[in-house]
Amino acid sequence: WTSTSEGVNVEHKVFLHLYHDAALGERQTIALMRDLQIILDKKNANEAVDKKDWKKYSAFLFQNSKTQEWCLNAKKVQNACKYHGYFAIRTNTIDDPFQSLIIYRERNIVESAFRQFKVLNESDRLYATGTTYKGKLFIYMLAQAIRMMMCVTASNHQPNAKVLPGDSFDKAMLQMQRLQASRPAGKGIYIVKEIPKKTRDLFETFKIPFPKKQIKD
Repeated sequence: WTSTSEGVNVEHKVFLHLYHDAALGERQTIALMRDLQIILDKKNANEAVDKKDWKKYSAFLFQNSKTQEWCLNAKKVQNACKYHGYFAIRTNTIDDPFQSLIIYRERNIVESAFRQFKVLNESDRLYATGTTYKGKLFIYMLAQAIRMMMCVTASNHQPNAKVLPGDSFDKAMLQMQRLQASRPAGKGIYIVKEIPKKTRDLFETFKIPFPKKQIKD
């Protein structure tokens, strides 16, 4: 691989690691067949098909000239499925394919968690640079790590078959946000209001210590 830096070509030694994941291939095949079946059903029912979906999958379908029924092109589907589960990793630093795969998966976990957190917070972009960007990124990653830890804790903690409100982590967070503390005029302390039982149950589920009744300013 060749890169250009300040008008000078720099040669890089690159390692190309090839992999096959049977489980991944099975998931990809199931997803393809599911999407094709949805489009096939719509075409035979004379329903509209999304233009993007039709552009992507039309090559796998054909219309029988006698019955006018839409069918799958089995040969094209088979040719597409035979490559499912295969992927490659290219790196200029790691020559060990197993170590390369471990690092790749670790990076994927971080990226997936970050994308999920951005969606949950409706943050499509980070409009910041330099130190501000790094600070925001750190806060987002820290918050996502805490969120994931709380989700795992909640899933492992089921006293008396208790579950999250509506079986939703977001609803649990909204309920916990209702807990408030007020500061009396002229005093340097905050007084925590009485915690409802449902909120106390959530604190126990997430293994979070109950807040003190009085918090110093």
